[in-house]
Amino acid sequence: MLRLAAYLAASALYLASAAGVLAADVTDIRVVGDEARTRMVVELTGEPRFHILKLDAPYRLVVDLPETAFEAEAAKRQALGLVADYRFGQIAPGKGRIVLDLAGPVAVEKSYLLPSVGDQPGRLVLDLVPTSRETFLKDVGQEATRADRAQAAPKLASLGKGDRLGQSAAGKPVVVIDPGHGGIDSGARSSDGLFEKDITLRFSKALAEALAKSGKTRPVLTREEDIFLSLRERVEFARARGAALFISVHADTVPQDYVRGATVYTLSEEASDVLAARLAARENRADVLAGLAIEDQPDEVANILFDLARRETRNLSMRFASDLVADLGAAMTLNKKPRRGASFRVLKAPDVPSVLLELGYLSNELDAKLLKSEEWQVRATEAVASSVEKYLALPGIAGR
Repeated sequence: MLRLAAYLAASALYLASAAGVLAADVTDIRVVGDEARTRMVVELTGEPRFHILKLDAPYRLVVDLPETAFEAEAAKRQALGLVADYRFGQIAPGKGRIVLDLAGPVAVEKSYLLPSVGDQPGRLVLDLVPTSRETFLKDVGQEATRADRAQAAPKLASLGKGDRLGQSAAGKPVVVIDPGHGGIDSGARSSDGLFEKDITLRFSKALAEALAKSGKTRPVLTREEDIFLSLRERVEFARARGAALFISVHADTVPQDYVRGATVYTLSEEASDVLAARLAARENRADVLAGLAIEDQPDEVANILFDLARRETRNLSMRFASDLVADLGAAMTLNKKPRRGASFRVLKAPDVPSVLLELGYLSNELDAKLLKSEEWQVRATEAVASSVEKYLALPGIAGR
């Protein structure tokens, strides 16, 4: 709970420039220095506000830049000194974030914004020096009041009769399609620079189009652009819309480049195998990569949901997963073990049948090639759409 408390109270360090709120673009980021002193320089247009947040377990600095975007030229360079790694991107439209993974506890000795002069861009400068864990944690804040927790806990969608039906106003079953990753969280990456977040968005849009064209369901995307959504936001999105089905779309990488094929996952507290466990652990870290904290589902879930309802949801998820694997086998290459289970946080909606579809492996040359193929995408999306419609047409499924 200390880690959660630290996150909830992590607003101890707040810095803002006096120049006011102006739209800006980050054009370059670089890190220089060593273990004694490290400087990060962010080149940008405009003079935006900036906020700095310290997070513990692991040690991180989060730099939020409201009304800021990242240009394509802001390529990542090598991390050095006190910065073990860093990433940047959008966490919402027009809201940029830089997350620094730290080699250890640091103090922000200086932070300032230099305005642009002539043809020289503006610069946001952070000077970092080593400090003790105790000093670092003082800035993070170890105590969180109950009021803090109550305010931070998101409101759960109600579980009234209308929500459980999974029907839109037009009477069609709602299918929520969740393109994995996005924004600052790029997900897996192929050897030629293909990002998982782009693959999942392209496939999800095509799947939504296929379902909409048929007209038997109402497909809804959790994101329609390159933005970041937390795992909890994705789950709550589906619940708030009374989804009859939730499909989270992903692609994976593994050290073994011969591993390939699509895999369908359902929720299981005990992973079906080592590969499933490793994948779930990696996917569940998406929030940490974006500077958020990992936390379990709120305790109140256990109080408002009956075990019978959760068991029913899990059984329906497994039923759809089995049917989906059977339908996909005729349209695309499947993994040698195409049905697996693991404790994916994004599948934990207690009242929405949910599956995670891994389209293939970016670490495999053939899979990576197919994932870029329009012909393959048409064939694959049609197979998934057909499976979805057959499942929702079963007696008592969409209107359970």
